Amino acid sequence: MPGQFLDLSDDIILNISQYLPGNQDVPLPSFTPHWENYDSEIRGEVGSSQRNLRMTCRRLRHVLRKEEWHLVVRRWTQLEKWMQSASPDLCRTVRRVRLDMKHDGKSIDAGGKWTIITDFLQTLPRLEELIIASIPICSHGLSEPSSSPDLRFPDVSYLPVLQSLSVEVKCAHCAVSLPKVFVPAAPRLRHLKVSSNTSALSADVDSGHFLDSLRTAWSDSNERREMPLETLYVRTANPSMTCFPLWKAAAKFPELRKLVVTPYKYDGKQYRSPYQLCDDVNLYATSYPNRWEFTPNVADLGEIDMDDLLDHLKDFKSLQYIDCFFTVNPGSHRPFKPMPQKGFTRSEYKRHHEEKLDIGWMLNSHSAYETQLKSAMRAFAQAFIGAIPTLQGGVLWEARELEVDLTSHNKFTWSTNVTRSGRRTAKVDNEYETITDDFASNEDGARNAAGDANLI
Repeated sequence: MPGQFLDLSDDIILNISQYLPGNQDVPLPSFTPHWENYDSEIRGEVGSSQRNLRMTCRRLRHVLRKEEWHLVVRRWTQLEKWMQSASPDLCRTVRRVRLDMKHDGKSIDAGGKWTIITDFLQTLPRLEELIIASIPICSHGLSEPSSSPDLRFPDVSYLPVLQSLSVEVKCAHCAVSLPKVFVPAAPRLRHLKVSSNTSALSADVDSGHFLDSLRTAWSDSNERREMPLETLYVRTANPSMTCFPLWKAAAKFPELRKLVVTPYKYDGKQYRSPYQLCDDVNLYATSYPNRWEFTPNVADLGEIDMDDLLDHLKDFKSLQYIDCFFTVNPGSHRPFKPMPQKGFTRSEYKRHHEEKLDIGWMLNSHSAYETQLKSAMRAFAQAFIGAIPTLQGGVLWEARELEVDLTSHNKFTWSTNVTRSGRRTAKVDNEYETITDDFASNEDGARNAAGDANLI
């Protein structure tokens, strides 16, 4: 007689259940920096398979532990149904929530809906991660916008165990206002993703003011303690504002270990994604025997001294990883293989590009260029280590030749090695990753009060 599933021992059943999709397989935070636009790790099926299996019989209900559950809310009616029917036992299993409720085009009762949203979140006492992609309280993109609701939480420990928060709404005004409400309500918040669009604040406000306001609001709501933030992803959307104030504000988080600042600019060309990565800090490298010298070119400031750049990074106390979209130019550009084009005869094209069409020339040129580029990156990363002693690694980007490549950026990861003498040295990975503009394009907090896609 063939064996049955329930003939298996409890230990084997538990082992089988580990192969069902579960919350333990998803990192915290699950979200990525603004240039890294993968699909969300928060999926409704996570946790539901094990929950359904537990409901089949008493024995499985006893053997299998209650699974931590993900909840994705895509419609307002779905949220209302949850409020009406979800049991307290089910609410306690929810660990992660993604709110992605598009506006249905009807008139907005923003105040009433905000109250329901806060009541909904209050039913989830073990919520660890919250991603806000879209909620239907924004009227800034409507032809007749209503006044913004008075966003506030009840005076209670509202999100007591929330560790991870990402605000990914497209409206610039909501991208600024929502973090000011959620951050102070989360006493254990360690991971944060926001958009610092100074245009939505005021033309006179620098890029660090927004982070300072979040840190101060959290401290005021949590007995004047220092905010225990460990991970910070920031999208900047105003290239006229220097990155220095933002670094200064980020350095005030004493436990910050990972900082990623991604600058964007608006490009309305039809053949490209409209929101493109913007070179905030371009490092021009000059090679000398046994050393490199760098001339940083910073947005809105122009060329500055290298020591001045590093001085703005010395206040970080615990930082281990940094990616502020530093682009490195080693004094030359990556060799490229020419493509046939109109305006030449065939013989003219071959004669003009005879050397570059040779495969041996291409391989040797690429090898020499990458050796030079990685040497420059190593030298700059070493300067990083000198400025921030706790640093363990990060990302540097290759400056691209605009006439050659308008569709991607090359990303190099670097790390630290410790020599036998105890000296920390920088190492650049041999392989780089090509990030396409389409993948990196991001609209978080990028639309203005009329909903137009031309804010930056």
